[in-house]
Amino acid sequence: MENLVYSYTWDDAIEDGTFIRIPEELSKQLFKYPMAITSSIWSQYIEGNDINGRLWDILWMMKNGKMDGNICQFKVKLGREVVAMEAVCEARGPDNPEAIMTIYLPEEA
Repeated sequence: MENLVYSYTWDDAIEDGTFIRIPEELSKQLFKYPMAITSSIWSQYIEGNDINGRLWDILWMMKNGKMDGNICQFKVKLGREVVAMEAVCEARGPDNPEAIMTIYLPEEA
């Protein structure tokens, strides 16, 4: 077994601003896991708009997206633009098997 030298966890990404946590009071209406989106989605499509409305649109379209293993692919209309997104469900970290979900743009994979 290899020794772990370094890990960058989901919580680390939230702490440094790479991921933005989706409020549980919103995400728990459709999903049972903690959720986050990338800061690029936040800055390009959510910030400066109706935050809860935009997040709800993203979550709803994700709920109805196409699953391929632990990855969900979906599209959502945000303003006048249709945006392709993906979400991955994975373990929170190497020492924490709790499931978490992260939404990102396909080019961020």
